[in-house]
Amino acid sequence: MRTITTLTAALAALTLTIGCGDTGGGGSAATPTAAQSKSTQQSEAATDASNQTVNAANESIVDAGSGGAVAAKGVPSASRSAASFNFQANVNLTIDLDDVDAQGQDRWPNATGQLNIIAAGSVTGTANAGNAAYDVETKWLTEGVFTDPVSGVVAKMAAGSGLEYSLSVQWSYTDDFNWSISASSDLSGQHTVTVIDDGVTYVATASGSRHVEVAFTRTPTSFLIVFAVTGNRTVTVTNGVETHVVTVNMLGLDNITITVDGVVFGPYTALQIHQYFHCHID
Repeated sequence: MRTITTLTAALAALTLTIGCGDTGGGGSAATPTAAQSKSTQQSEAATDASNQTVNAANESIVDAGSGGAVAAKGVPSASRSAASFNFQANVNLTIDLDDVDAQGQDRWPNATGQLNIIAAGSVTGTANAGNAAYDVETKWLTEGVFTDPVSGVVAKMAAGSGLEYSLSVQWSYTDDFNWSISASSDLSGQHTVTVIDDGVTYVATASGSRHVEVAFTRTPTSFLIVFAVTGNRTVTVTNGVETHVVTVNMLGLDNITITVDGVVFGPYTALQIHQYFHCHID
């Protein structure tokens, strides 16, 4: 679990605490070959499409219930008229992944497309402290396009496709400068993504599970995000000529094992995967 000021700072935070050995510190296979890295880049682009879909949906649901406080990065929202949060049992949102936050920055970098999010469940407690349990369904109204910021590999989720998962949210609100929100989500199952790498189109079929915990905390002097993820997934990538299978087992952002066509690498940190496989992992 890492404490960071923004989610995109996670890799930078890892550099402060984790050293990098020649083999990722894991006593497994040596650094991957170019071909093994390429297969991993393709599989991770496909997986990241579903991961970022869930991340964007979670953030949007939490942001709606907190009156825009999350998108504003903890800065009090002038548009919020109530003096407390207002989480609802039924939420129906449509977002554009090209939207910007209160500071004019891209809320979801490296992603485009319009996504409908429907969350239904139960809410208990009060506006100042309580919890919600949701079943969430996402559906792409347009094609969802994700570009790995490290490898440049593109993954596409077709219009009309979507994901279903569970989300729980807990909150405590005193005033605009003193509040906290924690949320956890669980995604499991299988999905298919189109991957484009160096102009070649691949079909990637991913299956597995992912558990995410995130906490937002606002104090009079700071706005912090804590993000943790665990899970495992297997991705089969093929262009009709070659087929490769990549399995990722993630015990945390600092303990990740990758198996490429039966060859095991790691455990690695997310930063080491960036260095050795030249791709983003979440």
